[in-house]
Amino acid sequence: MNSFCKLCAFLALFAQLSLAALNDFDILVFVQQFPKTTCINSRVPPARCNIPRNDLWTIHGIWPTKSGTNGPNSCRRDLPFKPAELRTIRRQLEAKWIDVIRTNPETFWRHEWERHGTCSVDLVDLNTQLKYFSKALQWNNRYNIESYLRRARITPGRAYPSADIVRAINRGVGLQTRITCITQV
Repeated sequence: MNSFCKLCAFLALFAQLSLAALNDFDILVFVQQFPKTTCINSRVPPARCNIPRNDLWTIHGIWPTKSGTNGPNSCRRDLPFKPAELRTIRRQLEAKWIDVIRTNPETFWRHEWERHGTCSVDLVDLNTQLKYFSKALQWNNRYNIESYLRRARITPGRAYPSADIVRAINRGVGLQTRITCITQV
């Protein structure tokens, strides 16, 4: 029996990294979300969710991850979130890294930086807030999930075999990916 996915909540791109022994992780997971699914999964009434008009996939975060775990998390409490450091990219963040559940995106950005970003500062490409958030914007532009799905004729609001979704995304990305699906009954 095929497994069907009505909505895909997160897409994680796994990139194997050559990391120094100092790091407590061995992969970076770039996570995108489909806003309507995030709203449903959070059990927030749709009228209270912050769904962008364009209905596109948005950034959820970059998560340094040790294979087989959900961490590390909150690595550097001495590196608090400073919104002023993002002023040059704020408009892009407001369009592509939205908080679906709350209306103040800084709350979401603060969480992602303090929980995940501070664990990636040993990497030159991610060692500041600006670099961390800029890299996510860069990857969001590079890995356009909606276009990969559209090419495979997969559109929101219909059910598809999860294998078809994974195949379409893998083909587009050129890497093995993993998706998390929420199945509606």
